[in-house]
Amino acid sequence: MKKTVFLTAGITVFLLISFITCSPPGGGNTTPGGGGIPVGPLAGYVGFATLNGGTTGGAGGDEVTVSTGTELQNAINVYKSENPTGRAAMDSPRIIYISGSITTDNSPEDVIYLKGSSDTKLFENISIIGVGTSGEFNGIGLKIERAHNIIIQNIAFHHVRAGVGDGDGMGVNGPATNIWVDHCEFYNEVGDLDGDGTIGDGGDKDYYDALLDTKYEGIGYITYSYNTFHDSYKTSLIGYTTDDARDWNITIYRNYYYNCNSRLPLIRGGNVHILNNYYYNNMGSGINLRCGGTVLIEGNYFKDSKDVIGHFYNDPTGYWDLGPGSSDSNIYDNVTWSTIADDIYATAQSEGFADTGTWTPPYSYTALAASEVPAAVEHSTGVGNIDDGIEQTDAQKVAAAKALLSGELLGVYYIDKATTEAAVAAVIAAVEGDFADTVEVTILTDEPGETTTITITSGLESDTIVIQPQTADDKISDAYDLVDTAVSGISYTTAALTLTAAEDAIDSVSAGFATGVSAVAAIDAGNNDNIVITISCAGGTDQTITILAPTSAERVAYAKSVLLGNSAIRWDTDVATTYANVSAAVAITNGDGSLWEATASAAIDGDTVVITITHGIESDTIVLSATVDWVNADIGSAAGVTSESAGTYTITGTGKFESSQQTFRYMYTEITGDFTMTARVESFTATSNQGWAGILMTPNNAASFSTGTDMLFSASIKRGDGTWYYGHRLAAGATLTKNAMTAPSGSGNTYVKLVRTGDSYSASYSLDGGSTWGAATTNSFAAALPATLYVGLCVNSGSSSASATAVFSDVMITQ
Repeated sequence: MKKTVFLTAGITVFLLISFITCSPPGGGNTTPGGGGIPVGPLAGYVGFATLNGGTTGGAGGDEVTVSTGTELQNAINVYKSENPTGRAAMDSPRIIYISGSITTDNSPEDVIYLKGSSDTKLFENISIIGVGTSGEFNGIGLKIERAHNIIIQNIAFHHVRAGVGDGDGMGVNGPATNIWVDHCEFYNEVGDLDGDGTIGDGGDKDYYDALLDTKYEGIGYITYSYNTFHDSYKTSLIGYTTDDARDWNITIYRNYYYNCNSRLPLIRGGNVHILNNYYYNNMGSGINLRCGGTVLIEGNYFKDSKDVIGHFYNDPTGYWDLGPGSSDSNIYDNVTWSTIADDIYATAQSEGFADTGTWTPPYSYTALAASEVPAAVEHSTGVGNIDDGIEQTDAQKVAAAKALLSGELLGVYYIDKATTEAAVAAVIAAVEGDFADTVEVTILTDEPGETTTITITSGLESDTIVIQPQTADDKISDAYDLVDTAVSGISYTTAALTLTAAEDAIDSVSAGFATGVSAVAAIDAGNNDNIVITISCAGGTDQTITILAPTSAERVAYAKSVLLGNSAIRWDTDVATTYANVSAAVAITNGDGSLWEATASAAIDGDTVVITITHGIESDTIVLSATVDWVNADIGSAAGVTSESAGTYTITGTGKFESSQQTFRYMYTEITGDFTMTARVESFTATSNQGWAGILMTPNNAASFSTGTDMLFSASIKRGDGTWYYGHRLAAGATLTKNAMTAPSGSGNTYVKLVRTGDSYSASYSLDGGSTWGAATTNSFAAALPATLYVGLCVNSGSSSASATAVFSDVMITQ
């Protein structure tokens, strides 16, 4: 409702505000569609999110309701574009309500991003809240990164497959501070997820990834409260790897974990307070402490579960404090414990339920007795259960009011007494809300000091906001943010065109510059023709924005990729014909400007044709040669034959690729460094989908070929059933992976392609003679590859008792 503003003596303005209830669970104004969901900051809870200025989210801000992923991402992006400053508070807070199911099908990408522009321009002051019980992320995750003062509430996150986005229901990545995730539900499922008849194997555990992960540097002041986590193999990480052990400060308060296998959570380093949570029927490992962190595990109830507290699976260890003083404050109801051996390093039971470390949280709180936890937690967590009527303290009321007013006052600077006071009074009068108690707001101007102070008081608590004149550096900073946003979508083409684009972008936002501010773009001829925008104001320090031109090395690499994609850049019948075709293709490509200002030339070098690409002092080559020293071998127990006639290779082989055993006929050569290999598949007689014909590379040496066991490899192949697949084993002992490649357009002669780049490979195929290729599938080997690999053509039949024959032609290797 509207506020009432009282003016007294032209000096002070008193605001008696009957505010919207900002306390969580319980009373006050609710979201569209009801559900008892507060629209203000959470209050009455405990935890790190109450520190560092508190966590108010979008309290008091504009509201928008969305029902699809595209609408949600657009609402986030619009808010970000409206508030590009990245200062301590954004121009206005925002509340986004979700009424509907967010999926990959109705979203612009396979994850929803809530992400600041940089480590110094954080995304701030927003709440995302589910309406009633309708808000959910189904099969898609939410990624929070470079963020501050964020509330996520009353939303279900579930069934996010590994490989979809980050594979997590929610990921909180640093830098991120004052994040509060409350009354949400996180779940996947457990069982035989990959359909292989075995429950709990790697294919099941990795089918889904985590429910809620917290990782990377800059994480702090986080509370996870009243959430439900269930039916998950890998539930929650705090710290991604041993190298990601950080000085976390996180509170995990009154959450409900059930039917989970592990990571409840897994904690690497830092200090975490696990207070009054209920753990039920969790049968792998529970709270897993590593990497030197000390965790206070206080007043929790563990029922019908296994290994609920300990140090599992990997060194180094972490430490636990099981409650205040020397007592264990937790209850273990029908908990089973593993014997210490192998990867079970220590459990609370093996240590006699003694503390292995001590730590005290830096905030006040009252813990429930563990015996009260199941009743207090089981039916109050998750979506639709926000209802415990907690009242705000005076300090929380003041903090909420300050957050609300700070956002509204960001564009107000001191001009003179009358003008400034009038502007401040207008902002206060326009703010809508309904805080839980009477709050007094006083305006007082110090004319000699050119400041206006707004004092916010509730009971004995108070705080201030000071309005000061805008400095020249303030003006430059504001203009910088406007220009930076305007030019963010410009891609460098040529210096002249990019300069014009930058000047047009500046013109589009120049009306928003303060008086005396200018922004000028110029070509930096001495620095690779970068475009440099200088923002100036008398008395201030200039700031610059640089649109980087590609380096000479980048131009050469780009030109090489363009040429390698040209179907004319390949070996023909002889050196002369190859040179003629290549020279013509190079001349056309130089002329059409597609080499990004690099230049290419072709020359005959003995029995090879060499294309040299240059820009500045950088250069690279493409070598085309008809001569390849092929070696033929039977891998494993394959019985094969290879013949060659005028560049056409006929290869017969038996066997198949299995989980750990490879059997096939191999025609290979040794190649050092990165390469691209293509080959036309003229015919293949196999009919089994386990029959393969195509290109394969492996780091395994020839001495291991006789067994074909556990071979590391990657391949781009045609299967006997006519489908086109990539296959690989990228780590020793790993399961064979094979999946369909992306289909290209076109028709005609069929080709396969395999590319090595460092420790990665990419595979694709063509249906029109190599002119058009499907989108490449790229994967990386687990360990560094040697410089020299064995590369060539592989053929098998899909059976040890039958053979299949493939015919290849136009086999080409380029480097």
